[in-house]
Amino acid sequence: MRWRQWILGVTLLGIAVTGALTPAWGGEEIIVSAAASLTQSLGQAAKAFENSHPGSTVRLNLGASGNLLQQIAAGAPVDVFISADEGFMDKGVKEGLILTATRRDLVSNRVVVIVPTDSRLSMDSLASLVQPGVKRIAFGNPAMPNAKYAETAIKAAGLWGQLQPKFVLCSTVVQSVNYVAQGDVDAGFVFATDAATAPGKVKVAFTVPVQEPIVYPVAAVAKAPHPKLAEAFIAYLLSPDGQAIFRHHGFLPPPGAP
Repeated sequence: MRWRQWILGVTLLGIAVTGALTPAWGGEEIIVSAAASLTQSLGQAAKAFENSHPGSTVRLNLGASGNLLQQIAAGAPVDVFISADEGFMDKGVKEGLILTATRRDLVSNRVVVIVPTDSRLSMDSLASLVQPGVKRIAFGNPAMPNAKYAETAIKAAGLWGQLQPKFVLCSTVVQSVNYVAQGDVDAGFVFATDAATAPGKVKVAFTVPVQEPIVYPVAAVAKAPHPKLAEAFIAYLLSPDGQAIFRHHGFLPPPGAP
């Protein structure tokens, strides 16, 4: 299937800048395919990068990491890939879609269970989701890394069989958050940074215990149309200025970062 069919329906956030063009970046545009949970932070980082690299343009293709990798495999002209799951990046490396030498750990995150702000249900662990008062739980589709982490934790707790019938599958984290905020479900599994996008509408009930750190890797795509600008953008994201933007939006530094 052609990449245009894969990319159909995925929001492209184009951020254009004006100013004097430089010989290095004059008129160059890169496409960054990134996990939807990075929407706000990456939008800010892209604008800051453009301001410091006059003449460059960054377009963000945001969605579920698994779907984004499928687009790249189908030939989408993507320059940079940022996954919310190391497994999808590993798969990209194995399939020759990623420039391994450019891969870096960008940020880390946490999976949490959120509830409506006016919820009176007592929830402090996965086991508390079994209670009769919890009837519907927003849960991501298999292409969403937060769902993969949550599923692993639920199965490790021996609760999958009891909780799965309550799941309301969502195609995006935005949908999960909205379902909880509107009271359409009693709880939902999302990343901590997703919960922070709806202050006053949802609240974190508890953090889901995961076996390994939740790391977002970034890398240039093997067939990137603009490899030099792609690597410059990755370098900016890893710089102190770039990392400060992610911290502002609730992300944690990657494991081992100073």
